[in-house]
Amino acid sequence: MNLTITYDYRCPFTWNFHSHLFSYLKSQPIEVDFQPFFLDATHIEESADKFWQSATAFENSRALRLSLVVKEKANEKFNYFHRGVFELRFKNFKDVNNVDVLKELCSTLNIDQELVKIGEDGQYLDKLREIHENLVSKYEIFGVPSVILENKSVFVRLMNESNEDLRSEKLLSFIINALKDFPELNEFKHTKLFS
Repeated sequence: MNLTITYDYRCPFTWNFHSHLFSYLKSQPIEVDFQPFFLDATHIEESADKFWQSATAFENSRALRLSLVVKEKANEKFNYFHRGVFELRFKNFKDVNNVDVLKELCSTLNIDQELVKIGEDGQYLDKLREIHENLVSKYEIFGVPSVILENKSVFVRLMNESNEDLRSEKLLSFIINALKDFPELNEFKHTKLFS
């Protein structure tokens, strides 16, 4: 089974999902392809070209761009980097688009600092745009996290991060099985939030 998961490091629901996924992967070693999806690009009022060429797009996509560089040039360290960025954002409350924060993470993980410089190259913003627009056109992705399996996709919102591996395993198994086996299930949303 090959699973694709979309992410933007600034989204708390994406962190919640990933925290369950990291627990799930301890007992279910499946292949996961993580694909960045730039939330800033979902509701733009200006032209797409103008947005993607803006300083705001460049600044707000730094962690996503670097994730592409690490995935491409140091893939064996990608999962550590990916989890590390989420933990910096949601456990340590750091600005993960700050280049010094990313340099420190790379240093901790023994990721070559040259990769941070490569991430500052505009070509990785172009790659991010290509991936983002492909997710929109092929799967009609509109948010994160989205789970893609066998050419089907679903947007998932988990309200809490993982605190128990067994519960995470059951939850992710439910999501994956619902995506695979129940295409008629389009929306399943609690009318009242429970903790």
